[in-house]
Amino acid sequence: MKKKSFLVIIIIIIQLITGCTSDSIEVSNIAIVSGIGLDKMEDGKILVSVLIPVTRSAGFGGLLSAGSARTESTTLVSEKGEGVMDAYRRIEKKLSRRLFFSQNGGIFIGENLARDGISDVIDFLYRNPESHLRSYVFFTKGLAAKLLSMESKLERSIIEKFVKEEELEAGFKVNFKDFLNMINEEGEEGIAAQVMITPLDVSGSFDSITSGIDGAAVLYKYKLVGWLNSKESRGALWLRNEIQTGIITDIPDKKSNGVVGVKIVNANTKVNPILNGKQVEMEVKINIKGDIFENSSNLDLSNPETIHLIQGKVAEDINGTIQLALEKVQKHLKSDVFGFGTAVYRKHPKQWNNYYKGHWSEEFSKVKVKVICDVNIPNIGLQSKRLTPNYDKY
Repeated sequence: MKKKSFLVIIIIIIQLITGCTSDSIEVSNIAIVSGIGLDKMEDGKILVSVLIPVTRSAGFGGLLSAGSARTESTTLVSEKGEGVMDAYRRIEKKLSRRLFFSQNGGIFIGENLARDGISDVIDFLYRNPESHLRSYVFFTKGLAAKLLSMESKLERSIIEKFVKEEELEAGFKVNFKDFLNMINEEGEEGIAAQVMITPLDVSGSFDSITSGIDGAAVLYKYKLVGWLNSKESRGALWLRNEIQTGIITDIPDKKSNGVVGVKIVNANTKVNPILNGKQVEMEVKINIKGDIFENSSNLDLSNPETIHLIQGKVAEDINGTIQLALEKVQKHLKSDVFGFGTAVYRKHPKQWNNYYKGHWSEEFSKVKVKVICDVNIPNIGLQSKRLTPNYDKY
């Protein structure tokens, strides 16, 4: 009897956990979105572009049919509307399928829309229950739709290319969840990677072009206020404690006739806000551990004084990069993308709520920043001296 009762219970449980719900949707009725582009046109309408993977030579979705040749991996579908939802529905009518956003890898926002304000499109993406919080956020100069229409030379789609670039930490690595936290955080503004079209061959001997991450977009109260170039954005990354690894090539002095390349293997940035009356000072301490990966100079790396010289030059290089970012952001863009206000709020919540919260847009540009950079290079490689002699003096 016990065995029979146990068997009946198992059968009942199996009946409860199997089967499909009434609101299930067949795969053949959805169009999986791998990337979305958002632009604002001259007539004020919103242009929504979605990149959809193609798994057979004709049609959208489905399995690869026998004997059919694969002609393209993705297709781009765009529509204009009075708002995001209007354009979204128009795209679905074109496809006769429901758009499925849970596999979306990237959100691309065009410059015109970003300068006008992104609060409405962010609201749509945030409210959509299918929005993928790990989707990376990018800003583009020009139309986002144009960039999405490009093909990747190595990857299956342009989205996959950018996702891999983000994983390699080629620039700002901001997913949708982090972006939402930024723009809603007390004392911090939004920043994300900038993507642009660049020549594939820098020698100029070919006309082939590609696209990649180069710099960052700076926002203030949901609006784009300017761009940081690659070096300025790297300075911002140092201040935000978002650099863990990297490469620094440094020429210690003119007499060395070469370059010393240092690979950063570990880095950590701590920001300490100090209140001096109403004046805010930021003490930024950066601890770096690096290895020497290249030495084409005449420097003898077995000499401790030489290592000390290189460590000082690396610290000087990092400090210079940070100063470029501070100059651009504090004096020109005036948007606290470094999170200095958040640091003040967390350490001095009473003073923040009483004064700085309502005056931070003015106080941020007055913040004095002191950078203390401690560089440690314990590994110089297997060879302390240059492998081949330098004959330049002969």
